[in-house]
Amino acid sequence: ATQACVVPCQSVTASHFAHIGWSSEFAARLLALQGLIGAVASAFSGWISERWDAKAILATGLLGELVGMVLLGSAHHAWMSYAFTPFFGIGWAAVSLATTVLLIQYFGNKRGMAGLSAIWMLCGAAAAGPPVAGLVADLTGSFAPALNAFALLLLPPAIGTLMMTAPRGAAAEPAE
Repeated sequence: ATQACVVPCQSVTASHFAHIGWSSEFAARLLALQGLIGAVASAFSGWISERWDAKAILATGLLGELVGMVLLGSAHHAWMSYAFTPFFGIGWAAVSLATTVLLIQYFGNKRGMAGLSAIWMLCGAAAAGPPVAGLVADLTGSFAPALNAFALLLLPPAIGTLMMTAPRGAAAEPAE
């Protein structure tokens, strides 16, 4: 779900802004700022994961990304676009870290890494996002419906994260 937002976000923001009369330079500035915020947030993610529950970090990150995508899709004022950058950037960094931590905590190193490999393999499906967003924009005259639909993909995993419990039995393998 995260990649279904990241890939279209990076791919269609300039066109989305062009549709509403903003420059591609503005889009480039915002995407660069979002990337910078995400990188800084990633630097702090390890420290945060040692102090907070990874489930809470994941759910918060997913909801942050959701808010960011809605702000991007609904942007009619520059402040909405600027608000997108921290929500999405921090959310993406939190999701990336928390997913890895939870997979290892719940399933151990070997199975957790296998799960992470499967997730990254499935991320290739996110490549369908930009063409879908373009088709929606062609049909409706705006990227907003597609961006908001992609945002809604984040809600079920956020709710599911809050409801999940640890698997039965010992999750981690014995120390080597």
